[in-house]
Amino acid sequence: MFGVRGTRAVYLCAAHSPHIVDVELLERGLHDQPADLRAQLQARIDAASAEAYDAILLAYGLCGQATAGIRAPLGGCRVVVPRARLHHPLSWQSRALPR
Repeated sequence: MFGVRGTRAVYLCAAHSPHIVDVELLERGLHDQPADLRAQLQARIDAASAEAYDAILLAYGLCGQATAGIRAPLGGCRVVVPRARLHHPLSWQSRALPR
């Protein structure tokens, strides 16, 4: 994702959510290989869509176009991709969360 600091932000958001949240982390450094990142994200989305999730939130920005073409399978859950050019702004927003 985005290193220890960013990973902590993801877990903090999950802990404060009123919903049940499952967090899955991908290999660090995959953003340097956009095609591999896209393939792994799509595979995880396809697998998760078979379960009873309402939505999947990707904590990735455009990250070298790795999220371009990502899709939710027909009849599956929604896939939410933040409109951030990079993933860094996603971790900066964690400062506003309650401590």
